[in-house]
Amino acid sequence: MSIFTKQEQRFLLFLVITFIVGFCLKIVRNSLDKKPDETWERERQRILADFEKKSQRLDDGDKNRIAAETESNITKKTLTEKIDINKATREELEILPGIGPVIAEKITSFRQDNGPFKTIQDIQKVKNIGPKTFEKIKDYITVE
Repeated sequence: MSIFTKQEQRFLLFLVITFIVGFCLKIVRNSLDKKPDETWERERQRILADFEKKSQRLDDGDKNRIAAETESNITKKTLTEKIDINKATREELEILPGIGPVIAEKITSFRQDNGPFKTIQDIQKVKNIGPKTFEKIKDYITVE
């Protein structure tokens, strides 16, 4: 014998099914909203548009200065995907916190001389990348 009448059981079943469907819809909508590729592409397009606008107003001598300013606008907050340290260019490595042009060059040189990194911890073998720098960049790098 049941605690609930037939009509109450149907109503509870309806509530449970409605809750499950609503929960599934929420999960699907949240997963569709998170598109880091689009965010990265929009940021890249904004930077390129800004660069083009500034470069049209200047002569060739000033274009290098503007390019440097535009690259400095790329910070770790614009980094939405992990960077594969085995494929990254020097410019991509410079986006990482604590990595400047000199260390980025050392990473690419190390990679050319010693082959690809096997784990992200291997980047500490590069001169001037110690535990502190590794802690800053470990969430932003990957090895594929």
